[in-house]
Amino acid sequence: MNLDTAAARVDQARTLLAQSTLRTVQQAGLTVAFWSKSPAYTTMPLLMELSGFAPGRVYRTEPKSRKGIFAYYTTQNKVSRSEQYDAKEKLLEVVGYEYTPERIISRKFDKRGTCESLTLTVLADEQPSWACRVDSDGEYWCYEYTCNDGRVQNLIAYASNSVPGTVINVEYDEEAVACLWFEGPSGRVDIFRRMQ
Repeated sequence: MNLDTAAARVDQARTLLAQSTLRTVQQAGLTVAFWSKSPAYTTMPLLMELSGFAPGRVYRTEPKSRKGIFAYYTTQNKVSRSEQYDAKEKLLEVVGYEYTPERIISRKFDKRGTCESLTLTVLADEQPSWACRVDSDGEYWCYEYTCNDGRVQNLIAYASNSVPGTVINVEYDEEAVACLWFEGPSGRVDIFRRMQ
């Protein structure tokens, strides 16, 4: 990927963001499959770790309080909707997920129904090829992935807040991501390191 390709992918995601309505995620009759106290699911590989934190622990039973809780609904064994609640147990945001064999789209809406962000992940041979997230404020993150045996080995970043073309390496410990890092001018820079 180069800057022109990244820009075209960001524009593609921005177009989808502009066309997004909350109606696309209104799904009646769903039941919660699992809960978490912090984000536990994303369609963009390594998004949480790139933000500096590990995915949240999953709970199969509903917590006593919905303060700051995430609820995840599934259809055909895939997350189809998630909801986040605020400190007063009121709905804060809703995320809707769409899956095809070629791509995954997630749209995040605030409590007023405004689409705040969109994530587009494109698949090749059932593995992520590239992904792009755009926010309504103009920020964007675009990554190209190198995968091996179902695991991301590294990714190349093209984001509004970083140097274009930065290669981010992934290290694993057992089955979980242990570390994300890149080579800076003064040596290795860790973006994420899982706490032991």
